[in-house]
Amino acid sequence: MTIQRVGPFDVFYWNPWALGRWVGRHGFPRLGRRLRFGPRVNNFGDLLGPRVAAGVLAADAAAAGPPTQRRRLLTVGSALQFAQDGDIIWGTGRHGDIPPEMHTFTALDVRAVRGPLTREFLLERGIDCPEVYGDPALLLPILEPRWAQVAKRHAYTVVPNLHEWQRYRRHPQAISPRAPLDDVLERIAASDMVVGSSLHGAIIAESLGIPAAIVAGPGLGPVRYLDYYAGTGRQSVPLADNVDAALKLIASGDSRISSGTSGWSPGPLLSAFPKI
Repeated sequence: MTIQRVGPFDVFYWNPWALGRWVGRHGFPRLGRRLRFGPRVNNFGDLLGPRVAAGVLAADAAAAGPPTQRRRLLTVGSALQFAQDGDIIWGTGRHGDIPPEMHTFTALDVRAVRGPLTREFLLERGIDCPEVYGDPALLLPILEPRWAQVAKRHAYTVVPNLHEWQRYRRHPQAISPRAPLDDVLERIAASDMVVGSSLHGAIIAESLGIPAAIVAGPGLGPVRYLDYYAGTGRQSVPLADNVDAALKLIASGDSRISSGTSGWSPGPLLSAFPKI
């Protein structure tokens, strides 16, 4: 686990050691968990949680009261499986490929979730969950307005999921999700369109009013994408099979793509930010 202290919170975000993750994915999970040295994975979407939390606190000093105790806060990402009893959940989503039995919590302090699929999963487990939806990464342009002012220089950008980088690394318009966080944000902001299997590539693009379409990669279940779309007021949003199909989907003018997050308001998510 990775924790960053942000104001009164211990903000959890997924950022394992790269070598340990590689060893674990190649059949040696126990050994992988013991390899805690070298570079971190630094997947840009997972790094956004502490940054957004810090931005909310910086924008509103009263967003959180004086800390009476240290509380863990889970925010951006499909990280619900890492939640522990007593954790605060603000905009976190369920990772649809993780078996239900790997969610070992029995009591959470839920303020908001990414979408209704995550809420339904929590309700089925007896966890109270308000109908407040939205990935906190959608708030980035509000907290950091400079990204909305970046000049467009790229017709489109491909942002693959971390697990698919090797498939796209030679694509001339692709950027690695492990590139420095501000480099990824800059590239997305400078694009006319964004496609790829990275959920947060699409989320950041749509937060900036940039049309985005998801490329459904092999081995990547649709839950995270559908949960996000439903949380922003959209149902049955099509997923593309490849980059060309995703670009055509944007060009088709499909309202479920072109409308972006127009049916979602940031107010309820901001208001749900925990005050402890």
